[in-house]
Amino acid sequence: MICEKCGEELGNGFRYCRVCGTPVPSADLLGDKKAMLLAQADMIPGSEKFFIDPNERLVGVLGKDYLSDYLDGKGLRRGFVAVTDRRVYQKGRAYVQHGGRMSLLRAKGSAVIDLADVTGTRIFSSANMLRLVLCVLFFVAAAGAGVYAFAGHSTKLFCYIAGGLLLLSAVCLLGYLISRRGLITITFKSGGVSLDRKWFRKDEFYEFQRQLYLAKDILIEGYMQTPYGGDSRR
Repeated sequence: MICEKCGEELGNGFRYCRVCGTPVPSADLLGDKKAMLLAQADMIPGSEKFFIDPNERLVGVLGKDYLSDYLDGKGLRRGFVAVTDRRVYQKGRAYVQHGGRMSLLRAKGSAVIDLADVTGTRIFSSANMLRLVLCVLFFVAAAGAGVYAFAGHSTKLFCYIAGGLLLLSAVCLLGYLISRRGLITITFKSGGVSLDRKWFRKDEFYEFQRQLYLAKDILIEGYMQTPYGGDSRR
């Protein structure tokens, strides 16, 4: 596409010339996306109470039931994530990622993330692998003590040792199984926040994910289509 005023060659998606700022005639694809997103948005009365800007529009929620209970004054049993056309709000129970390592800390609190800072979403499983390793080591040691005992060397003492090691192995295995959980994670530039996958239906998460990315696309395209906002696409 060529700018009618200065002749600059423009790529697809520009609504203004990046050189002279002249509007480029095109279909209002951004407006269509906004209309589609807002038409499908969940209208939850009172949700604007915890928005930073009351003019923000709610476009998606992960954990609608928890949000509704919270707004009705029934407390917050677990946690939810709400997406507006500008920010992401997390409130309630969550597993917070600290630094570059996936160090999960169960916490109650809240977080506000600029929509532009969101870098992705994912579903993964987490568990304390150290407990599993200790379980195997204790089991192997118990087996060795048992074999030594039944070979006729200090039978009673090594039977006690084998029994104690088996008990430690079982405790470590139980701890590993308890620590296992599937997590839904929203990552952003400085870390991430995770919620237990068991709290939500799979279709609810995928719908929330679609709404989140669509809202982010609209935000980015809105910037790219303002005058002189397309420099990064040169």
